[in-house]
Formats: sequence, structure tokens, C-alpha cells
Amino acid sequence: MGSVGTPRRDQAADDSAAEPSVGVATRLGRLGWVRIAVSLALLAAVLWPLVAQKDSFPFSNYPMFSFPRDRDSTVNVAIGFGADGQPVTLSPESIAGSDQVIHAARAVGDAVRSDAAPALCEEIARRVAAGSTPAASIEIVTETFDVVDWFDGDTEPDQRVVHARCEVRR
Repeated sequence: MGSVGTPRRDQAADDSAAEPSVGVATRLGRLGWVRIAVSLALLAAVLWPLVAQKDSFPFSNYPMFSFPRDRDSTVNVAIGFGADGQPVTLSPESIAGSDQVIHAARAVGDAVRSDAAPALCEEIARRVAAGSTPAASIEIVTETFDVVDWFDGDTEPDQRVVHARCEVRR
């Protein structure tokens, strides 16, 4: 039993259940509506790239996955060949003087686009000659592959354009 004028614990619970119901607006209060508005605004921001078909950080519709791609993929590469004519993998350092794969890919692509493939070929040949890569010749080429066929095991290019060929002088 509580003191005079203080309701008992079980009596207070019963009294709150007997209170008339309060409308949604009153129960949510001002802070609740702000939370709902912020949540809806964030939801709209996340979904907006889908509607606008525009890719921008940090909200993205991931266009690399959401648009159809061509089956053909073209790559510019530097390839070494051994004395027996078999392909020899060249390291990024042999190609671009750096251990960065992206730098090597960029160097080959830039050389092909600017008609500087013969100069890059000679530069690669000098690096290979100074190192231990067993290549006897170098080619700068553009290869086109059918991507679906490539993943099915047909790894030979559909088209191959040689931009430069040079010998490795040791």
C-alpha cells in the first residue's frame, strides 16, 4: 500500500489504460514528424538515381551492372614472345617501369592511341633485355574478344591488330 495520495503501482497502470486514446499527431509529436520527413527524404535520395538514370556519388544506380554491354571487348596489350614463338607474360615493370598494373595498361593504351607504339615497344625491349624475362621479341597489339565465348573457353581473340613489333637485343 502506498502513502496517502500516492497511487499504488498497480493502480497507476490501470489508470493509464483508462485514459482516452490520443491521436497519431499528438503521440508522434514534433520530433516524430521530423524523423519521418528525414527518413522519406533519404529514401527519395537513394531511389533518385533509378529515376534520373544519372550516376553520382554517393547515390548510384551502378551503371556498370545495369546497362546492356557489348559482347566484344577490345584491349591494348604488350606481349612478349620466346625464341620458340610462344607467348611470354610481361610484368608491369617491363612494360611501364612500375609495378602498377594500371600504369602499364595506361602506357600501352596511350601509345596505341598516339601512334607511339614503336617507341614503347623499343622501350619495353630494353627493359626486358636488362631483366630476366625470357622474351626474344615484343609486340604491341590490340585484341578484340567475344567476352561470352572467352568465358566459355575460347580465349583466342576474334581480331588482332599489331601496332609494333621489335626484337629484344641481349
